[in-house]
Amino acid sequence: MAYTQHPLSAAFPPMTDDALMMLRDSVESIGIQNPVVIFEGAVIDGWHRYCAARELGATCPTVDLPVDVDPRDFVLAQNRARRHLTASQVAFVVTAVHDWVPAHRPVENKSAPGADLPKTSAELAEIAGVSVRTIERTKAVIREGVPELQAAVRSGDVPAKRAAEIAKRPKPEQAPALKKARAPKHVPAAHGDEPLRARSIESIEAPQIADLARELAEAVADNEAMARVFEANDQVAAALAEAKRFRQENRVLNERIHGLQNELNAAKRQAKYWQRHAKGTAE
Repeated sequence: MAYTQHPLSAAFPPMTDDALMMLRDSVESIGIQNPVVIFEGAVIDGWHRYCAARELGATCPTVDLPVDVDPRDFVLAQNRARRHLTASQVAFVVTAVHDWVPAHRPVENKSAPGADLPKTSAELAEIAGVSVRTIERTKAVIREGVPELQAAVRSGDVPAKRAAEIAKRPKPEQAPALKKARAPKHVPAAHGDEPLRARSIESIEAPQIADLARELAEAVADNEAMARVFEANDQVAAALAEAKRFRQENRVLNERIHGLQNELNAAKRQAKYWQRHAKGTAE
């Protein structure tokens, strides 16, 4: 049976070419080790594994998502453990996942017991570990942005702040503006043999400095929020503690190696001294 990719899984950025190549090599060597998870007749987890198996003609085991598991929580937990995403990417994924409407959600009476109500921006920010402003910008991109602009944020090519500015433009103007935002910044060539000098901070206008300061403050806030989310995870905390222990052991080993090297150098000097002394005595 052929499957399609579930929209919740499609909210995450695709794997890089190198990662896909490594996955195909793994499937070709040892097959699919972790079953692909199916929900609503589509692949909610393991899409790349499924595609690699079909491409190579390998057997692809599947399992259904348990009925008591929230598909949004599941797909976020599965992908967060595997991927290294920027704050903008995390904000986009969390917003897109929670924007999905499950078939069982009560629509007519949102106050009914058990109603699956939409998350507020503050709730999404807490889940994503980013600032509320980053979530609001992401919502604007999803609501007003063309598909190319949304894909650019999802892949990490363009930050949410820049994408939200582009999303304010009429849709026909967004793709050209996105192309311009992605264009590499060319450094003007120096005249003659005169070295090219960096522009001093005094030459930057005050509004630009204020924008840079705001962007820096937002980036710091997003990083701190993401750090709090990661630190709340027991597995991550344990991994951090283990890494700290390894660093301490490595420092002790480096000090021991340094001491042994000094002892070896001293022994070499002493050996050379006795060699010269023995040669002088023989003469």
